[in-house]
Amino acid sequence: APQTSQLSSEGSEGPSSQTPHSQPEKETGRTTKRFIGFKKTEGSETASRKRIGQKIEGRKEGSKAADPEIPRTEASQVKRSAKQKSRPAKFQSKKVFVNVASQQNIVIPSYVFSTLNLGANFQIISPPSLQSRRESWKGVAKEIKEIVREDNSFTKENSFNNILEAVNFVMINNESYFNKTVASSSRFRHAVKINKLVQNVFDFLNDNELMCILADKNLGLTIIDKSWYFENMLKHFNRTDVFELCEGFDLQQLHVSAWLQSHLRKYCSIKSSLDLTLAIIDPHAQNLPQAYGLIKLHKTPYKLRIITPVVEWVNVKAAVEVVRRLGDYVKLFNHVLANSSDLVREFQGLMSYDFVLASFDVSDMYNSIGQEDCLRRIEVLAKDHGWWTDKNEPYWRQTMVLIEFVFHTSYVGFGGRVFKQKRGLPMGSPLSPVLANLYMVQLEDVCISSMRQKGIFYYRYLDDVLFFYSSLYAPMENDRAKFRMAERMAHFCKLLTTFSDDSITFERTGEAHNPGQYVDYLDLKLEISLDNRMERNKVLRLSVYDKPTNLHIYTDPSTFYPFHYIYNWIQGENIRLIRNSSTSTAYDQSLLDFKKFLHRRAYGQDLVEKFCSLNYYGDRCELLDGAKPHKTRNNARDINQDNHRNRYITVRNNGSRPLLTSAIHVVDSFVNTLEISERQLVPVVSRGKSIVSVMNQAKKNLAGYQPQ
Repeated sequence: APQTSQLSSEGSEGPSSQTPHSQPEKETGRTTKRFIGFKKTEGSETASRKRIGQKIEGRKEGSKAADPEIPRTEASQVKRSAKQKSRPAKFQSKKVFVNVASQQNIVIPSYVFSTLNLGANFQIISPPSLQSRRESWKGVAKEIKEIVREDNSFTKENSFNNILEAVNFVMINNESYFNKTVASSSRFRHAVKINKLVQNVFDFLNDNELMCILADKNLGLTIIDKSWYFENMLKHFNRTDVFELCEGFDLQQLHVSAWLQSHLRKYCSIKSSLDLTLAIIDPHAQNLPQAYGLIKLHKTPYKLRIITPVVEWVNVKAAVEVVRRLGDYVKLFNHVLANSSDLVREFQGLMSYDFVLASFDVSDMYNSIGQEDCLRRIEVLAKDHGWWTDKNEPYWRQTMVLIEFVFHTSYVGFGGRVFKQKRGLPMGSPLSPVLANLYMVQLEDVCISSMRQKGIFYYRYLDDVLFFYSSLYAPMENDRAKFRMAERMAHFCKLLTTFSDDSITFERTGEAHNPGQYVDYLDLKLEISLDNRMERNKVLRLSVYDKPTNLHIYTDPSTFYPFHYIYNWIQGENIRLIRNSSTSTAYDQSLLDFKKFLHRRAYGQDLVEKFCSLNYYGDRCELLDGAKPHKTRNNARDINQDNHRNRYITVRNNGSRPLLTSAIHVVDSFVNTLEISERQLVPVVSRGKSIVSVMNQAKKNLAGYQPQ
């Protein structure tokens, strides 16, 4: 079903919160609620009165409408009662990242903000279904068996297998045992209580024709008008030059295997075409990609960024194969950036008499590139650079067929309808960035040498373009000369537009040519500064660019996620700050701000210091040269990787994490319930120990015991 909202009761694996799925009905904008963990009683008088009361409360006469100009509203801005005001400040210090972008004259109750904030903090869970429990235990049991087989010290493998089977029979499949032992626990009751709060929020949002979605740029959850959401989503798909509505869509009628094999036969043998078809097409991958939107709160007026996750669809393997074949060719062009670190290496320690910088953005690049034009230009590029020869022509022709196959099966669903993308690169497909880069490289090949002759350097990361000019030998005459240079950069963009037959257009996003001016590009701030100590008195300073709209909504540490998920990313972020800061002063300021954001989200100060101290600013040159991050200051990464002493059991995050947190939890909590005649296994270790230590202790307890 189309994802109209993203807050999942079953948990989230990524660093962004998710909201409950709402399924739009076919011809209307209304939604049907679906939430795992409780059932709504339709027609109940009590529930009906409750919803009516909430609806009346939300539509009080004379209530003030939410100001559309205000980009976000936090719970701290909601009017508080006298009792709440009297509480100490420390209980109110935690921010609630829930925005309001509704045009309706509705007062939103405070419980809506506080409950949705649980989703922003990744704390909403639900009772797992029988299928979820089985899948989780299946994964745990598999990992336990792998560790037992890898460690030669385990001689009683059959004993462990019997325990695993007994736990699976008694604990997982026995519904009454589950309800008695697990559903009655305080932790589980707390989860059910949270689910009831979410039920109330659902009722309020649906009764008032509202919905909750994620905001773009990690700006948190946002309450919006349901009608506005569907209007803007359909406006995107009603572009007849890009999409075509498919009535009565049926995947079987596409005959994807026959289509692919028949087109491959033109360039290879029947056996080769059949083998490639079988390798490319997954008969079980039939989940039609469903589009949803993220609201752009940083834009005026608000817009939607359309997201189409393509995961289990029939053309995914074909797209991955094309990326494998063509991805390395993109790396041959130095002006195509893989990340901001590539640009940092280019500008490291650069000094000059004068600088001129200008940034541009390619407008709607993916939808602007024609599919046939893309294939033609990639073929021209490959032949011009000698990649495509008479000897390997069948290989390249097969690659082109695979690209055509992805275009042929580029379908997306929304609101119960199915649309075919007939123009542009497939939304959400892994091959789209590679095709876009090769397409742009073919255009740039024509004029990039002319730019270099005039001293202009050109860099591009997908649709973000940066022009750079440096007068190394003499200062520019005056500001007019600098403006002429900036206009010359814009002229090159117009040339690229002409070469693309007006398919590609550019929009200027920034410009700098005097001291104190800067251009923000990707996550970098490129600032022109004076440095009187140098003969060339201008230097390019690099620092981390932090967008004003970024709320820094990091995963709340008080969650059910493993420790390494919550804290390990801090080291990677610290390394990014080191790489992107050309001076230690800029790094110190960025690190100070980063720590403030972490402490605001209740991250432990000692742990933050521990992970930030793994890399210092003195490591910058090594990190820019590609050195691997330190695991410790003594670089413990060099320890023999073959030992399994740090192996831990992981569990799928599908709502059953509170039940099956790890294999330790299973061994300690559930083995005691098994009917063992000679002796019982007692809890041996606390949560958090290595699974190998658990197994070693369990092996000692099993010595001499043969289970019935």
